[in-house]
Amino acid sequence: MGAAERHPLRPDPVRRPGRPEEWRLDDLGLTPFQHLTLQLCRWHFHAFNAPESQGWLRALQLATGEVGAAQAGALCYDVVALVEALRAVRRSTFRFNPEACAGCRCWATADERRLLALLGAVARGQEGRAQTEAQLLSDGTPNPDLVAAARSYTARHAMGLSALPLA
Repeated sequence: MGAAERHPLRPDPVRRPGRPEEWRLDDLGLTPFQHLTLQLCRWHFHAFNAPESQGWLRALQLATGEVGAAQAGALCYDVVALVEALRAVRRSTFRFNPEACAGCRCWATADERRLLALLGAVARGQEGRAQTEAQLLSDGTPNPDLVAAARSYTARHAMGLSALPLA
């Protein structure tokens, strides 16, 4: 059944409704930098969750398509450093939506939103807010390593990715 034939009261089978504590990405006002970062992080989280998925390769393919082969490796390396800094400090599971799921990728979990808030605070030079977001991401433990990873990643890539169109 085509899009025009769908019953108007039935939800689109591709787009699922949001879950509690999820936000539509369209409503978050993400910069191209934040959006691409979220996509890349999701592929890496998926790779740790399901190694057979080869999520890291999907992240590299996505990065190559967005920034070119010359910059994709460094971008993905720095995303992995950010993901690893986050994984090292959390005792709880980081909840993410899989990028491969068309119905899920348009929603941000509370954990993803905090990560985006950390990157936004770092980009704006809001040190106190960055420390707070990192502490919340770190299950209440102050974590300068996570802030340092976010600062390094943002410094190396935010300016170059800000010119990308938001897909």
